[in-house]
Amino acid sequence: MRFLVIGNITKDELITKAGGRIAFGGASYAALAAARLGWEAQIVTRGNDEIEAWAEGLRGEGIKVDVQPDESLTHFLNDYSSGGRRQWLLSHTGPIAYDPSWEADVIHINPMFGEVGAEEVEGAKGRCGLLSLDAQGFVRGLRGSRVIGRFWGERGKFLGHADLLKVGREEARLVSRMRDPWGICRELSGFGPRIVELTLGERGSLIFDGDRFDGYEVPAYRTREVDPTGAGDVYAAAFAIKYFESRDALEAGLFASAAASFAVEAFGTDGIAERARVEERHRELRRAYEGRALGKGPRSGIRGI
Repeated sequence: MRFLVIGNITKDELITKAGGRIAFGGASYAALAAARLGWEAQIVTRGNDEIEAWAEGLRGEGIKVDVQPDESLTHFLNDYSSGGRRQWLLSHTGPIAYDPSWEADVIHINPMFGEVGAEEVEGAKGRCGLLSLDAQGFVRGLRGSRVIGRFWGERGKFLGHADLLKVGREEARLVSRMRDPWGICRELSGFGPRIVELTLGERGSLIFDGDRFDGYEVPAYRTREVDPTGAGDVYAAAFAIKYFESRDALEAGLFASAAASFAVEAFGTDGIAERARVEERHRELRRAYEGRALGKGPRSGIRGI
């Protein structure tokens, strides 16, 4: 099975309570997650020579990396030292150009800062069995170099092509004017996505299945957090893979939660786990879900964003 990520590899300066480090991430998280889950993975990114050494490392893991040349690269400073995330954009690339050769079982659109446009999303839709989209790179704006949120006014142009949509807690207020989490999911599903994944960090995630008009509250796997960067990217990739394999939104959510739990346990991409380890935590989460009988839809304990 083939998994294609369209979005930039980023240079990330990380400041956490456990210390600081420079890592390369962005689209790398989703592609590495796919590769370690046993899929053939590929990235299409823009960037300069600075990402080439990292790209070679990814190729060493069997990931195909296509770098569209640019004078710059997407470079973030992420500060988690005071709780939450403060983020600065130090440089960024131009847009990724559509390539008619794009083709995979799952294509995951994973922009970091506006490098993927509606035309590229529409083009990708016809080249895959399942199109997954992450909202994060569409809702980032700037005040100077500080990254701030901006409302995604053009969401309809993108969401009409997506089968799966992943929205993080930080983006929820930027993709909908609603505050009820299930209302946000229903509204976004109305634009076209079959499944909406709303991730809420340590509170778990909400999965809204538009085909069934039903929802699930998925628990987070409790673990020691070292670096939360990329956990949402791993979640989205693992969800898309499991959903493609099973067509079961609940199983995909539990599997994605298990995969994301490993990503936060180490700096950068170091924590991303192989499939056997993810499956073990997946089984634990399924038992927890069944034992606690976590609520469906509006009956869940999560009431607001």
